[in-house]
Parts: sequence; C-alpha cells; structure tokens
Amino acid sequence: MPTRLRLAVIGCGPRGKDHVKAALRSEQFELAAAADLDAKRLAELSDAYGAQARYGDYREMLAKEKRLDVLHLCTQPTLRVPPVKAAIA
Repeated sequence: MPTRLRLAVIGCGPRGKDHVKAALRSEQFELAAAADLDAKRLAELSDAYGAQARYGDYREMLAKEKRLDVLHLCTQPTLRVPPVKAAIA
C-alpha cells in the first residue's frame, strides 16, 4: 500500500469526529495528530481513531508536526480564524 497521507484535526467535538471518521474510512489517511482544549474530547477522539500525537493547544501541534498533508479545522466558526491564520503561517 502506498504511504498514507498524514491528517491532523483541530477540534475534537462531534464535527471533528465526523471529519476524521470519514477520512479514515478511505484508507488513504492516517491520523497523525489531534488538538483540542478539552482534554476529554481530545482523549476520546485520539483513542477511538488512533491519533499518533495529541495536543491541548493547536499552536503547539502546528509547531511540532512538520509533515502534515491535510489539516481539518473543526472548531466553532467564531473560534476558527486564529487557527486558520496559524496554519497558513
């Protein structure tokens, strides 16, 4: 099997879970990292889908994870602009 794309998700609530679940169904992705301020949501998603790394702060994840192919931003719309800007930078 060819190398799978490394996926990361910011926001591990219901929308983040749906995004990860759909992506992993294709078998083209692996969940490289997940980030969420809520430790319980982060642990639930990471445990359920095998996240290789987990972060309580998306900025730390973006600084440490240098080889990400896909990033899903699944925060609430009112909180989305700062992570988008950080991801672009």
